[in-house]
Amino acid sequence: KLVKENVTEDDKGIYSCFAVSRVSPPAESNYQIIVYAPPEEHFPRGTYSNLTVQYNRSLELECPLSDFSNKISWYKSNQLLEDESLPHIKIKPELTTIKISTAYPEDSGVFICRIEGNYAVREYTFSVTVTVPYHWNNWAEWSACSHTCGVGEQVRTRACVPPSELTLLDSQQFVRLVNDSCSGMTKERRRCVNSPCPIDGGLSQWSSWEECSSSCGDGFQRRYRNCDEPLPSAGGRPCTDPLMEERICSSNPCPVHGGWSEWSEWSGCSASCGYSVKYRDRLCNNPSPNHGGNYCEGAERRQEEACETPACPGEGIWGEWSAWSNCSRPCGTQGFKRRTRICLNKKCDHYDKNTERKRCIVGQDVRPCRGRLPSRHRRSVELLVNGLLNDQLIVDHKIHVTAHRNGTISMNSTNPLKIKHAWFPYINFLVPPITWNIAEELSDSANGYTISQGNFKHIAYYSFSTGEVLKVESTGKGLDLGRSPKLIILVNILGSTPEAMLTEDISISSYDDSLVQRGDALFNTGSNGEILLNGDPIEYTWNSTIELEEYPKKGIIYPVKNVKTDNIEVTYDDANDSIWYSSSSTISYKLRDRDCPDGFILDSTNDHCQDVDECTEGHKCLYTQLCKNIVGSFECHCPKGLAWNSTINMCQVSGHGENKAPLNAPEVILSCAPGFERIGVHCQDIDECDVSKSPCSLEEQCVNTEGSYQCISSPCHHPAAERLRDGTCLTWCNGSFSCESGATVSEIFKNIYVQLQFVEPFTEIARLLMPVKSDDSYTTFTINSNKKGLDFRIRHEENYDVLYSMAESMVTEGITVTIMEIVYDKDDETESTGEFTVHIVNGQQHHRRKTKRKRRRRSN
Repeated sequence: KLVKENVTEDDKGIYSCFAVSRVSPPAESNYQIIVYAPPEEHFPRGTYSNLTVQYNRSLELECPLSDFSNKISWYKSNQLLEDESLPHIKIKPELTTIKISTAYPEDSGVFICRIEGNYAVREYTFSVTVTVPYHWNNWAEWSACSHTCGVGEQVRTRACVPPSELTLLDSQQFVRLVNDSCSGMTKERRRCVNSPCPIDGGLSQWSSWEECSSSCGDGFQRRYRNCDEPLPSAGGRPCTDPLMEERICSSNPCPVHGGWSEWSEWSGCSASCGYSVKYRDRLCNNPSPNHGGNYCEGAERRQEEACETPACPGEGIWGEWSAWSNCSRPCGTQGFKRRTRICLNKKCDHYDKNTERKRCIVGQDVRPCRGRLPSRHRRSVELLVNGLLNDQLIVDHKIHVTAHRNGTISMNSTNPLKIKHAWFPYINFLVPPITWNIAEELSDSANGYTISQGNFKHIAYYSFSTGEVLKVESTGKGLDLGRSPKLIILVNILGSTPEAMLTEDISISSYDDSLVQRGDALFNTGSNGEILLNGDPIEYTWNSTIELEEYPKKGIIYPVKNVKTDNIEVTYDDANDSIWYSSSSTISYKLRDRDCPDGFILDSTNDHCQDVDECTEGHKCLYTQLCKNIVGSFECHCPKGLAWNSTINMCQVSGHGENKAPLNAPEVILSCAPGFERIGVHCQDIDECDVSKSPCSLEEQCVNTEGSYQCISSPCHHPAAERLRDGTCLTWCNGSFSCESGATVSEIFKNIYVQLQFVEPFTEIARLLMPVKSDDSYTTFTINSNKKGLDFRIRHEENYDVLYSMAESMVTEGITVTIMEIVYDKDDETESTGEFTVHIVNGQQHHRRKTKRKRRRRSN
């Protein structure tokens, strides 16, 4: 008997039993053992659910077994699946796998794989979900065009929808609709073009008024506009309002020139014997001159003829008359010319008959006095400006000026030169050639047009107290006798003028310009003036020369004249982007006695002022100085290589030693004075204020002087201020501290000490540097304090600004100048402010001292 326990699949097979006996033959029995085992699973038992397939895609379901000896059946929703029951669902021959070739919503649900074996029965469940994506339906028809004329738009739409046959599938458990599967636009647009829309005509702006049709009396002016903004088109309506407008214009009454009456009858003879004359008269009353008209021209007012009378007993004998003298006046009808004769035999009784006079004839003996532009031309002057002003290039900038009979000019210049935040009041510096040409003539004085007929060259140099320098070169080209006659002046300009904020009030003070004749066709002028910006003065000076192409007569009676310009108005009109300017001017004699101003002497031969060379008239300068003559004055300088010593009032060689050689001998230094060190054969000042060895405290500023130094108290008074190495007190305007000046970034206060014996013109005195400044900022300067009244200016150089002077000055006492700097950002807001106090001290101090100076307290 064979007994096996814990039978496994390995125990299957054929077993044999052999029996052997002594009494019987051997016997054999064979036994086949079959072992039935459960099928091997690929996956754990359970439900294989949540399988998802997209609509119209394929899916395979595999029963998880490796032994196919069992019976396998497939069920769908508890219905047995046969191989031919559903054509799109195929059961593979081994029965372990079914394939859904095209998934439909009805294929969703529960599939069961049932396995029946000798050992056990098992079921595996598959939950299949079919996802049905939405899709675009067809585009709708295009909509009607959005406009009935011109260009419009059409629209069509579509929708993302489920298949139409599946609209009720949301109720099935294993069907899921996917409504975010559509890509693309739900709406499509296209351009549609119809016939053009009618456009009604629109009116343009009115043009400027034309010049008055009459230069005097009543006339008319016209202005025009067009129907072109826009032009009418496509059947649109034309403009119905008038395209031309006319108005009456009135100016000064027209001048009435005087006309002579008829001659009167001859008078009787003045005597019955001897010399006797008769005369006849006429009057300038046909018509009388009026409204600036000329006095009667032509022959004299009275005519005389000698009477044929017999000689009186014992009568004297007169000689021949002399030639007529020059007219007693240079112009006009108020002068007389004379002629004389002598008595040949000393028996003439009427010695008052030795002189005859008659009124001068304009055009024959003298020129007209009222030398304005001829009446039909006196209304128009044109400036053609080119050059560079405040770094702006000017090309053919035309300015039209109206000149009136009383010496008044006016203009309204459009497109003025300006920048974003400011404009330039430059017109006042372009008009002097005009005011000189059209000035009202007083006391028979001749204006520019009278003597030049508009042909001249005028060069002027302007210097402003704020540091700007301007050159204006004007060339008069005479009258342009075209359709609208006008005086043409070509202007070349170079330099800068002060800038005025767009909202600032500006006024220009009246000024007098002295006109000195230095030759037949050469004049000098010069004076000073003042501009007020919101009441703050900016002073300026100028000098100029005037050259004429020719001069009608040699010399004039009074060689010095005064051109007075007043009633000056200048306004910037932001709304119309234009500048209005007007002024009036007169010309008169300044010195009535044929005198010349200081620095000139009368040339009686040619009747003009000649410059005096003061340097030839003895010792004008101090000992060791050289004299240099300039027009109207002179200057004193030390020879080259020498410097002025104010202590001894003479020029001396630079350097300081105990033994000095004469000025014309080589200098030899035996030893150096205290405060100097020997360099070669010269003594050089020691800079005690070098940062590495400054003898002053942190609250003091060291100022090196010649042979010595000064320690000047210069603390930062505001507790928030930071003291920089160069002595600048810097306060940051942020965080918890708000600066008093309104600056948003910083305020600085700085004392600058400069040692100078002389202030040389145009030479750098001090550099003004703001430590904090943004790239797109701009800066303005104002000289707030200048007690000495010296002509200080400020100019901009590459990375800093420079204080300089226009004139030479000796530093005998300390000079203090206070300068206020304001830095504006790109939005015209105050970014930073700085106050620089420049102290100019004489460098020749031969003892050390420390001075404590009080200054006003400020927020720095």
